[in-house]
Amino acid sequence: MDDRGLEPKYQELTDDEGEWIGDKLDELMGLARASGAATEYARALTPEQMDQAWAVCLAAIVPGTDDPNPIINAFGVGLGDWLVRRHRFEWKVAQDGDKSELAVLGQPGNMLMYPTNLVAKHYVAGESRFFAEVAVELDTVVARTRR
Repeated sequence: MDDRGLEPKYQELTDDEGEWIGDKLDELMGLARASGAATEYARALTPEQMDQAWAVCLAAIVPGTDDPNPIINAFGVGLGDWLVRRHRFEWKVAQDGDKSELAVLGQPGNMLMYPTNLVAKHYVAGESRFFAEVAVELDTVVARTRR
């Protein structure tokens, strides 16, 4: 629900959006392998592996020089992918007024999350490890909602 009390509307991903998600997951796996968080055979990351890779990537960003958005996007998609795999969430485009954004939606319970925004907020806060903690919180919320 937005600040006007309106529920966002959801729409299925386009082929291009689905391809973009795949590209971001490939980028994330490359970053995780380069950081030592994942082996070359890994197909997906755990939140703990995302924490390890994120810490390495965050330390390498030069504030004011490097654009953090590609890394934020890759890790945001990785977090969304974890929700899709673990809790059967679905990728959607959430439209809220004139704004549309990539999100994951879990049913039952109409659980909507914007994973890239969540990662961006932690980036701004300078947090080097948060994925495992967020995953525990999300597990709790999903279990409570789906009872």
